[in-house]
Amino acid sequence: MKYELQDIKEKVNRAIWLLLKNDLLLFKYEVGEWSISHKLAEYLQSEFPEWHVDCEYNRDMALVKKFGFTNIRPDIIIHLRGTSENLLVIEIKTAKNPDHEGGDGERIKGMTDMAGRFRYKFGAFIFFDIDADKYNYPKPSFYENGREA
Repeated sequence: MKYELQDIKEKVNRAIWLLLKNDLLLFKYEVGEWSISHKLAEYLQSEFPEWHVDCEYNRDMALVKKFGFTNIRPDIIIHLRGTSENLLVIEIKTAKNPDHEGGDGERIKGMTDMAGRFRYKFGAFIFFDIDADKYNYPKPSFYENGREA
């Protein structure tokens, strides 16, 4: 299926809404980002049933996934395993993480660059500014063609 940016935004936002509706306690208890990524990936799988949704996937086919000289494990990717079909790469950060964006935006730009190695059609960065004391609904940043869309 061919996706446009608007389709991706709707599906990601629907998955975020389900995560917050069903699993808000993960944020209130300040669990690690891996737990949150996992639950978000479950909701994304239902939005993209014909794709594989994986967390911390560190392979580019059989090779270790690298960005520059650094091994990387994107929080969530939506792809077709065993092929070069890469639809969406997602990085998340939570209020618990003091470096709430770090290099994730630059990494997503590189991974969505269609002239680059990975060629993810889309990317998203989601900052969850939610914990036991505050709740700000996330506004994901989306990327396409190596730049913020």
